[in-house]
Amino acid sequence: MEMPLSQLKILDLSYNPLTDAGVENIFQALLSKKCELETLRLCACHITKTSCVTLAKVLQQSSLRELDLSGNLLGDEGVKLVCTGLMSPHCRLNTLGLKDCKLYKGSCEALAPVLWSFSELKDLDLSNNDLPNAGLRRLSVGLRNPSCSLRVLRMSGCQITERGCALLASALIRNPHHLEELDLSYNHPEESGIQLLSARLEDPHCHLQKLNIEHVGERHLKWGFKKYAVDLKFDWSDGVDLSQDRKKATRRNMEMFYSPFDSGDDDMSILPKSNLQNSQVEVQCFPSLSGERFYWEVDWTGMVFIGMRQRLGFNSFEKYYLACSRDQLIAFHNNRVSTKSVSHLKKPNPDPQRIGVYLDWPAGILSFYSVSSGERTFLHTFHTTFSAPVVPFFSFAKPHPYDGIGSVTLRTF
Repeated sequence: MEMPLSQLKILDLSYNPLTDAGVENIFQALLSKKCELETLRLCACHITKTSCVTLAKVLQQSSLRELDLSGNLLGDEGVKLVCTGLMSPHCRLNTLGLKDCKLYKGSCEALAPVLWSFSELKDLDLSNNDLPNAGLRRLSVGLRNPSCSLRVLRMSGCQITERGCALLASALIRNPHHLEELDLSYNHPEESGIQLLSARLEDPHCHLQKLNIEHVGERHLKWGFKKYAVDLKFDWSDGVDLSQDRKKATRRNMEMFYSPFDSGDDDMSILPKSNLQNSQVEVQCFPSLSGERFYWEVDWTGMVFIGMRQRLGFNSFEKYYLACSRDQLIAFHNNRVSTKSVSHLKKPNPDPQRIGVYLDWPAGILSFYSVSSGERTFLHTFHTTFSAPVVPFFSFAKPHPYDGIGSVTLRTF
């Protein structure tokens, strides 16, 4: 980026395990006067608050106009450091993405003075962070200030209630001339909150043009991705034993396997051992998923494939899945290793290992996470377009002395 001939304007390094050490080199290049980069996307790059010290300097000196840090564990401390850069009169940033960055009310407190200052910030995405009313109360102080020129605010999946909607509506009354788009989907505004904001949408003196309040309800007040939890159960499948509640599936380990369609008489057909013992067996879940966001977690043992498929035709499917073994995790699309495989990760902890799966069907996003002590660590994301309902599925490799017999257990939140 320091090369005069480069003239690079946009750089997207999202979904790569750069870590703090890797992005430090990028930030140092951005501090060069020769660098003319305007857009930098670093989604899910394993960045923490450590990188935010240098980033604050970058925001004060660089030509950056758009920055996306979504999916990194910045926390409130990281955002406070970023805000020191945003407050600089030399900062030119107008678009900031902080979706799913483990932010709480402390981040809102740090962002409020940025909004009421003469910041150039026009587009702010805080979606998928737990920012209940206490956080929104602090943020609204900045929003209602006439100096705030923010045009787009996304707070989808942020635990906002009727009280939060009242704070936002009040801010729009005090400062009606700038905010044009407000996304509050996947929250719990209740009917009274919806009415308060709808009134601002209909107010001819208010510039609000787009209000997203889809997929709302009390279940979205849960913390983290649990607000998108779906209750999956296993469907019946050859070669798999299911628990009574259909929450656990174990690959059957038998010398011989009898077909479920045999008559029980002397003409009983027996499938050869190789049909079960030496091949993959698969089990799918119900219900099928479409139209909104979903999240589930699964504990696994052995060697299993955790994924999702959608039907494309009569006998045609598109599959996205994660191959899990004691040695590695690898992402696949239609039996081909993804261009961004996750085999670089450290070996999983001893079985059982827990995997979290997040599906944003309208956005075409399917993400996998490693889950330990309730904390998610990003593994891999697929970007696609879903045109039909998708079905979660699990496959079990043939038993191996090293990995053992495969099993999966769907967690209940």
